[in-house]
Amino acid sequence: MNIKENEEVMIFKNQDRYAIGMSKKDRNNQWYNGYLLCKFRKGIDVENKTKIKIKKAFISFYLNEKMTIPYVMIIDFEKIEDKDNYVELKEEFENNNNYQLPF
Repeated sequence: MNIKENEEVMIFKNQDRYAIGMSKKDRNNQWYNGYLLCKFRKGIDVENKTKIKIKKAFISFYLNEKMTIPYVMIIDFEKIEDKDNYVELKEEFENNNNYQLPF
């Protein structure tokens, strides 16, 4: 993963730990999902499944029983509001009375 200015990523949160969601294609054109640990500055709280645009970040690590654990330290970011897609889906749902939930 290249970390560049204005990179858009999805942040996942599990209790007090964060991860960046990633996808990649193998030689057989099958997609796989993975996660890369990340951290934010003290006092920053990001909700689960938040899409952000990375403004400034670097790779760092911590040690766990002499094992190196890498993570992306996100210094500056911008939360992305996906309002266009939300409005489109909301209108589709409201205008279709026959819509059935998949569960």
